[in-house]
Amino acid sequence: MKASLCCSSSVENFKQNVLKNWQMEEWSGDKNEEVLFFGMYHKKDYKRLLNHKGFAYIFWCGSDILNLSKAPLWYRFLLKRKQTVHWCENDVEAKVLLKFFNKRINVCPSYVGDIPEVSFKPSQNPQVWLSCRPERKKEYGIGLVEEISKEVPEVTFHVYGIKNIYFYYAFHNIIYHGNVSEQQFNEEIKNYQAGLRLNEFDGFSEVLAKSILMGQYPISRIGYRFISSFVNKEELVQLLRNLKNHTEPNYAGRAYYLATLNKFPWLR
Repeated sequence: MKASLCCSSSVENFKQNVLKNWQMEEWSGDKNEEVLFFGMYHKKDYKRLLNHKGFAYIFWCGSDILNLSKAPLWYRFLLKRKQTVHWCENDVEAKVLLKFFNKRINVCPSYVGDIPEVSFKPSQNPQVWLSCRPERKKEYGIGLVEEISKEVPEVTFHVYGIKNIYFYYAFHNIIYHGNVSEQQFNEEIKNYQAGLRLNEFDGFSEVLAKSILMGQYPISRIGYRFISSFVNKEELVQLLRNLKNHTEPNYAGRAYYLATLNKFPWLR
């Protein structure tokens, strides 16, 4: 029997895509069902899992892992003893989860959106794109983008999710788009050459997934196969400068992720 979905309210924006593209049903509340707990952010999420009697998977989304250290000790104690199967999206997350659970942590990148077509076109003036939330600009690396923008004047940075906070045109090659519709967002990023993800702790971002599936050359602070990564500012600048040297779509990266994404047992 296929698992049903229990989605944390903190990642509610992903729920409809998970239900549609993973072809899952929402959990009815039956404590004996096989359930995927998608995100573990709040006391309510912990309580629902701890009261559940059936088989349970936990899919850790990212910052919910960091929240584990803030959860009440007795929640963590009970969760450690409960028979659950843990999944996350990269080795950075798995390393932290191992400290809490000391059991096997399964790793697989996920993507819950529609599969985009290849749209990469080479450019001597590459355009890269990233997303951000207003209250989390440091975490999403906006300061780093503003710091290095003058070192790569040939690159244009498109920032989605926040508006320009400056009263003057401070950064000639950074465009703050603010919030746009998903349709507009998807149409605009087709024209760019790379998605950029600067978070030091993160799941496999939709930015990386969409970028690689469009045949672009994404750049990430966290290492993944077929995706360029960096450890310092100098390496990031060099990767951005190298974008103009890509003359063909990233077919190898796209093929790898089409074969690798979402290989989860609850989708059997």
